[in-house]
Amino acid sequence: ARRPAPPPGPPRGGPRSATLEVVHGPPGLKGKTFSLLAGATVLGRDPGADVTVESDRVSRRHCRFEPTEDGAYVLVDLGSSNGTLVNQSRISGPRQLTGGEYIQAGDCLFLFSVS
Repeated sequence: ARRPAPPPGPPRGGPRSATLEVVHGPPGLKGKTFSLLAGATVLGRDPGADVTVESDRVSRRHCRFEPTEDGAYVLVDLGSSNGTLVNQSRISGPRQLTGGEYIQAGDCLFLFSVS
């Protein structure tokens, strides 16, 4: 006799797609939406950054978004001069993101979303 199939467990997420929408920032940047990469995504002023922000108040390599196996993301400040804020609070270590957070890097404000 066949055993019944086990009940479905919680969905196995894996990284979901995420975006950063520029809510406030330098002219030409406001309203832009950036898609995060499948791996870690670096935001900064450096032309080699995955998300490049042309602002003197953003460090060359300001912060990094890292997908986790459960479908969330972790935000890490990379020693930026002005710090990285999540919902107006400066982060001092890795910060888990689930979507809907406002991320501030220098004079740029982003809305973080996952889908």
